[in-house]
Amino acid sequence: MAVIRDVFSTGGPRSRDEAIRDVGAALGYRRIGPRIRQGLDDYLRTAVRRGILENRADGLRIHCRNIGEYHLDFLVEQLLAGMGGKWWTRDDLIYGTARWLGFRRTGQVIRDALKSAINAAIRRGLLERDGPNHLRRAR
Repeated sequence: MAVIRDVFSTGGPRSRDEAIRDVGAALGYRRIGPRIRQGLDDYLRTAVRRGILENRADGLRIHCRNIGEYHLDFLVEQLLAGMGGKWWTRDDLIYGTARWLGFRRTGQVIRDALKSAINAAIRRGLLERDGPNHLRRAR
């Protein structure tokens, strides 16, 4: 997802074929056969579902360039989507969600936004805690 975010951070909208070609090149593929094409297309669809890209009439384009552009409710939704059923520490959850959304680094702005999403999820009863630092999806 980070490669997709990197590729789309420059330039404008791309057709699906251009996006597959550009992402494939960024991943080091010189030729893109049918299986690689299908795999890259699946990654692009996943990026759209996760809110990294948006599919518009003029093609695929980056949805939000930085985490501050995402709405809190969307961040809570994505935080929960990437968790599974295991226990997470707060730091691991922040790091994992940042990667889930295609961010390579977890700076203070990302940490603050995801801390806010974690606190919102706890207040809404979507996360349960075991002590101050261990969290999992509420059952």
